[in-house]
Amino acid sequence: MMLPFLVVGLIVGIYIASYVLNRRMEAPLEKHEMASEETCASCTNYSCGIKQNMAEER
Repeated sequence: MMLPFLVVGLIVGIYIASYVLNRRMEAPLEKHEMASEETCASCTNYSCGIKQNMAEER
């Protein structure tokens, strides 16, 4: 009876863990070199670390 709740909880836990670990990971150097104001303006990923770094530099 508790199995569906455990499965959903496990899925949510994996999602949160992967999100947190992804936020801590630095982008490869070639991604920083390829990124520009124009390409970042068209990007729809609001949690992108490169986009956030570019906004802080301005």
